[in-house]
Amino acid sequence: MDFLKIDSNILLTIFYVWANIIATTVILIIFNKNMKNKQTRSRCLSMVMFHLIIYFIGDSIWAFAYFKVFGENEVVLRMSRMIYYGASNLIAFAWLMYVELVLNPNLNFNRVKKIFLFPTLLSLIGTVFICSFLNPAEKSIYGYMTAFLLILVPFSYIIGSGVHVLISSKKTNEGKEKRKLLQFAIWPIVIIVFSVLQVFIAEIPIYCFGAILVTVYLFIQNQDSFIITDTLTGAYNREMLNRILNDINDEPNYYILMLDIDRFKNINDTYGHLEGDKALRHFAKLLKETLRPYDASIIRYGGDEFLVIIKLFNQSLLEEIISDIHLEVEKSKDDLGFIYTTSIGYSKIDNNKSYEENIAVADELLYKNKEIAHQNEAK
Repeated sequence: MDFLKIDSNILLTIFYVWANIIATTVILIIFNKNMKNKQTRSRCLSMVMFHLIIYFIGDSIWAFAYFKVFGENEVVLRMSRMIYYGASNLIAFAWLMYVELVLNPNLNFNRVKKIFLFPTLLSLIGTVFICSFLNPAEKSIYGYMTAFLLILVPFSYIIGSGVHVLISSKKTNEGKEKRKLLQFAIWPIVIIVFSVLQVFIAEIPIYCFGAILVTVYLFIQNQDSFIITDTLTGAYNREMLNRILNDINDEPNYYILMLDIDRFKNINDTYGHLEGDKALRHFAKLLKETLRPYDASIIRYGGDEFLVIIKLFNQSLLEEIISDIHLEVEKSKDDLGFIYTTSIGYSKIDNNKSYEENIAVADELLYKNKEIAHQNEAK
């Protein structure tokens, strides 16, 4: 076959569809891998991928109609728009849910889902109407208005999620947490930039290339996040503890705090294990919020024990932080319906000692403070 003699529109269609097939294949592979993780957050990311695949299918159908491979076919053109604009709404909704769960693992997911699902459903209904009776590609004020209505909800969700990520990253001084959050601002930026470029260069599947690159990147980051994160509390796990301790190496002014929930077994025995899990999540959230202004990493060390690695230049500030944690814990009844207390020990990291020895010093002080607290209760 002499490709030079093939009509240019057919060549452009072949290239466009080929790009979407490659993108669909790659997304399907990582979609299948991601589906093995049953956590709600991962399921939301899977829904982003699933609706991206639907978008690519609609985009391929659009290419056949746009390049007039089979002549003028207004019905196919409208149907393809309906598919990829509808998929865009669902992609944005799933992405927003994913980001909200990243920012707040203790989110009341069902409640938030209901709030944001309603505008999505209205937008889907509007998409069906607009794509059936109007022409968003028309170069007129009416065309621009209808195109704006089609992208209003999905772009609002994508931009809103990006803004929320940036605000959350500014509230924390912990370097690793800030970098982790900023990674989730990449997806909306790439999607919006490539979507705009796609409008001006319709003949090349720019959005397709951008979406696949950033989704693969996010999948990798999401997998890494689960490796280093405790699934119950959202705090770092012991794998991440090793990384943190290796990173600080010989740097001065780092402290280790060891904390646990007093008589945690009694909470499980009295209120049940589900309430015990809720207390652990509450404690981790409390630590994150209290330590947000500081360069601090929170690790679930085991059971009800947590470690905090924090950089401070003044030990008196450490005493204030410990006091603040105790004050916040006293408010636990407002959130849980019962009160729990915590004991805290700490040590300044001595680079001449092993990390195990530094942790042992904090652990010893924790149990001394726990004994003092129990003696005071007995009086």
